[in-house]
Amino acid sequence: MAQFREGLSQKMESTSGKKLSLRHLKAMSLGGKISLVVLTLIVLMAVVANFIAPYDPLSIYTARLAPNGEFLFGTDDKGRDVMSRVMYGARYSLLIGLGSTAFALFFGAIIGALAAVTRTWISEVIMRVMDVIMSFPGIALAATVVIVMGASIPSLIVAIGILYAPQIARVVRANIMSEYGQDYVRAAMVNGARAPWILWKHVMRNCLAPILVFTVVCVADAIVFEASLAFISAGIPEPTPTWGNILADARAGVLSGRWWQALFPGLFIMVTVLCLNILSEGVTDAMAAPPAAPLQAADDNLSSDREADRLVADPKLAYAAQAEALEARLAALRDVETRRTDRFEARTDVPPILEVKDLCIQFPRHGDVNVVDHLSFV
Repeated sequence: MAQFREGLSQKMESTSGKKLSLRHLKAMSLGGKISLVVLTLIVLMAVVANFIAPYDPLSIYTARLAPNGEFLFGTDDKGRDVMSRVMYGARYSLLIGLGSTAFALFFGAIIGALAAVTRTWISEVIMRVMDVIMSFPGIALAATVVIVMGASIPSLIVAIGILYAPQIARVVRANIMSEYGQDYVRAAMVNGARAPWILWKHVMRNCLAPILVFTVVCVADAIVFEASLAFISAGIPEPTPTWGNILADARAGVLSGRWWQALFPGLFIMVTVLCLNILSEGVTDAMAAPPAAPLQAADDNLSSDREADRLVADPKLAYAAQAEALEARLAALRDVETRRTDRFEARTDVPPILEVKDLCIQFPRHGDVNVVDHLSFV
């Protein structure tokens, strides 16, 4: 997963400044579109679990039943229906994954933006603190936070969010620093705009798409991380049916040959994480790829492309073509100018009506920078 995030970060460097649109979703590969459909179905299953689950996830029936017509996924060691618990577990696992990623995105974006626009020594201090947090073993740090705050969904969201905030902060900082080298940011600086205003009005909207794509991978990581915490009894306690709890409760059953208790929740975790990773990579590839030209437009431009190649191969022919085109444009301009009747004729024998010397215009709101600097005219 770490290698996947590293490769995704490198791809996102080429997508900085691009906005996510419906065109990018249409340009995704078939795998990305299938992943989006599967994830939509999983989210719908979590939302309507109350109506489609065959049984209550906490109700007790005959224990250790293999999959059959009445219990399609079988029952666990306590007699609870595995299928119903998996459906309800999607709700809790997705809530933890999305909630912890949103927490990390909020604080990571603020920290990364501060590190990108503040003084060098402040930026270095912020990033070194992020490095220190990332150097701790993630599962140990999250377990400590859960123990201190108590085993609950909010504490688990905060614990996992703390782990991913430094990663998002680094991505935000890299994208903002890349955008600060663009011409539109320099133009805003020349106009005297302050860094917070430039960041909020211009830079963030151009960095939003690649950052959100990266957070999709963080959601997948958070779902797996919740299951890992449940295995060491540092997650949400029983009987809350998260996917991690269902897997952790199935350990003894798997050793005794009751494979169904761990197979189905494990499959749902695997499919969800795999689809999230494929979706993030598909969106990134679609954003990085150039837009495809329509087929008809490509046919119409074929002859012009051949002509351009011929001009590149023969410099003398290219020079003659440029001179001919320039002469034609100058002749057309000359003809238009000769037909003008509204031309103004300046009179030099009378004093000027208005004379301006050394005109300067400043905006106090943007630091008193001269937008117009020592302009003189009559």
